[in-house]
Amino acid sequence: MIYLQKHGLKMARISLGTAGFGSAVSREQSFALMDRYYEAGGNLLDTARVYADWLPNGHGASERTVGEWVASRGLRDRVLISTKGAHPPMGNLHAPRVRREAIEQDIHESLRCLGTDYVDIYFLHRDDESRPVSEIMPVLDRLVRAGKARLLGASNWTAQRIAEANAFARENGLAPFAFSQIMYSYAEINAEKFEDDTQVIMNETEYAAYLESDLTLMAFSSQGQGFFSRAAEQGIENLSPSYRAKFDNKANRVRLARLTRLAEKTGVTPTALGLLPLIHNTDLDTLPIIGPTRLETLDASLTALDCPEQFLSELLI
Repeated sequence: MIYLQKHGLKMARISLGTAGFGSAVSREQSFALMDRYYEAGGNLLDTARVYADWLPNGHGASERTVGEWVASRGLRDRVLISTKGAHPPMGNLHAPRVRREAIEQDIHESLRCLGTDYVDIYFLHRDDESRPVSEIMPVLDRLVRAGKARLLGASNWTAQRIAEANAFARENGLAPFAFSQIMYSYAEINAEKFEDDTQVIMNETEYAAYLESDLTLMAFSSQGQGFFSRAAEQGIENLSPSYRAKFDNKANRVRLARLTRLAEKTGVTPTALGLLPLIHNTDLDTLPIIGPTRLETLDASLTALDCPEQFLSELLI
């Protein structure tokens, strides 16, 4: 495992996403995945208050499962937990909940389910651009001062809004955002085809803004939602229409050809190779979040950490 040391934390360069843990992924399998990840040197578990809300009886399953695993292994002081709150209701993503009562309620419930007094990184899961940052940042600062969160992050906030929030925090002696979670991968995304327009997707504007910041990125959908692995196995033409609408474009066809050639030459899977441009980004500190449901998929993704820099140069030609 390789690590990034920043913000007073030593963080594995790949974070383990746990969205389906305890629900779509059984408790037993979830524990096995976390065991394997930790044994490989991984130490950054990412969850959220809203995870599995889209499944029957799924509410809180991910946080409970993560918390139970951490407690059963006695690892609270050896792993980092990031969670997210203030997500809008699943039935109406355009009904924001970024207000004091919702933030405080959500972190209280997160800590209870996780079985811990604090989280290492607390993210607001969505933004409410109608609400000024002057109302939001003091609420988050109180969480830090109360010891409930060590560091703060913004998930699906634009870089411009984060910069505005951090400028206010600096001017008023408040805790700033240190992390941003954004949809970011080697795959170029046809953003206009995504159903959820509350998600923020990496593009040239966002990238340029991050170059001016000291934020650490945690990239979700870091493997292009499996596009390259599925396209390599099935062929782009055989993918579902909705999948092709989101990912089929000239840039991705070129990148798929590069990944396929390199995978054939090295034996490393396209899924793992696709992580290299994020892990080894010399412009931005980026921690890809992966969401495996099987041990073999986890193992394959972690091989990205052992790939020489020469592989990356072949992907960026």
